[in-house]
Amino acid sequence: MNTVKIGGNKIKLVYSSPNDWNVNGLGRCYVDKIVINEELNNDMKANTFLHELLHYIVDLNGLVIQDNETEVSVLAMLYMLL
Repeated sequence: MNTVKIGGNKIKLVYSSPNDWNVNGLGRCYVDKIVINEELNNDMKANTFLHELLHYIVDLNGLVIQDNETEVSVLAMLYMLL
């Protein structure tokens, strides 16, 4: 199992079928893990990981974003341009 360390916290990176946690889902962020749809190609897995990681950072720091999903998506896309 892969882990990443963010803000002193170890986060598990789990690949699983979306049927286990969300139909048609790409990824989900939890307090102790990030779940990525195992059926995605490698590029989409990387993009989804970045997206969910940004959710984790926003939540960890208590940031209040009115449209969390849209703003996290925009930030993830901007990062991919670098």
